[in-house]
Amino acid sequence: MMIKVFDVEVGWLTLEINGFRFCVSYLDDFKICMDYLLGIGKDNEYTYHWNIEARSITLDGEGTELKLSITKHIYEDDFLLNWWVDDGTPVSKVFNYNEFVRQYKQVMDDIGEEVYRRDFLMESEDEDE
Repeated sequence: MMIKVFDVEVGWLTLEINGFRFCVSYLDDFKICMDYLLGIGKDNEYTYHWNIEARSITLDGEGTELKLSITKHIYEDDFLLNWWVDDGTPVSKVFNYNEFVRQYKQVMDDIGEEVYRRDFLMESEDEDE
């Protein structure tokens, strides 16, 4: 598995990509950030202005920061992902875009919207009223 998301509880979750792990705080809406990074959703679909596009995000670990960026060519199936924590040495890896997105969507579906909102975003039912 290329991407895993687990230990979703009390405003934290663990993101693992290719064996690298980072604990993400609820201070960033993980799903919104990742959906943007991967171009998921009608408002975030890739629109190519050139032959190659890039996107990047940061995820807060409350005291540490994960920077993720991707680069994808319009006619290629693979994309380059860069992962670096704070000012450490970046790690780069090539993944198949469609397979990576499929796995990401599956792990988020397995977590479920209710668990994500309650246990990661720390939303209560009272806020909906």
